[in-house]
Amino acid sequence: MNLKPCTVISSLAMLCATPLFAAIFADDFQSSYTPGVTTQAGDSHLNPGAWTAIGNANWSALATSGTNQYLNINCGSGANQDAGFTTQASDLGFNTVNGQRYTVDVVNHNGGSGGSAFYFGVLGNGTGFWDSSSALVFLFTSDYFTLGYKDNDNGNSWGMHKLWAGNYSSTITRIDLAVTGTAYQAVITGLDGTYNVSGSAQGSLGMANPFSQGKLFLYAVNGGANNPFSIGYDNVVAAPIPEPASLALLALAALPLLRRRSAR
Repeated sequence: MNLKPCTVISSLAMLCATPLFAAIFADDFQSSYTPGVTTQAGDSHLNPGAWTAIGNANWSALATSGTNQYLNINCGSGANQDAGFTTQASDLGFNTVNGQRYTVDVVNHNGGSGGSAFYFGVLGNGTGFWDSSSALVFLFTSDYFTLGYKDNDNGNSWGMHKLWAGNYSSTITRIDLAVTGTAYQAVITGLDGTYNVSGSAQGSLGMANPFSQGKLFLYAVNGGANNPFSIGYDNVVAAPIPEPASLALLALAALPLLRRRSAR
């Protein structure tokens, strides 16, 4: 087996040996860095070797709840403002050989209104956020959610193929995305229970050119709300899927599945 060193970004010591093209990234936001990543609010105390701030109105910083620190992404007030972070690591994408799992805890969120939305996912090729990169994202607002994929190589520069979408009026607490390149699985906790969706995406749904290079990103856009707009993210992890799980995910994707399980 070909092995390569892991990409490890965490306040906890982590050791791993991963297959070629796979990498791991983790951050629980418990360690402050001074100076850290600079936003319009000043020093966010995030690791500058791990994160890059994005957005035209980024007022983000570390926040504290009890003894726990988490990342609070804040757009401030006013329409058409955005804020977020991408990883410096660029080897967190996925391909048809090695799957990747992306997870994050959602501490809190102010859903805003209008076109406001929160994003969690991975950006592929390109240097920009949405107009010049392939991407797999889960986005949610005050009343709906979408799991989407866009393949910039196939000319889908602005739009997004909706793999899964629906309405909700509850609180999301955890996002878990798993992708092998042509198959996906999403487990979303907090939608009045736990939602599990899986399937394959090919042809008109994209994923024809899955990317092995990619950056994890956390993002918020205040599309029409004139009130403070923020989200708290914690315990973000991107890690390779072990080979047996990758094969199981591909097999599961052959049977379209959308079920809702009660949290009780």
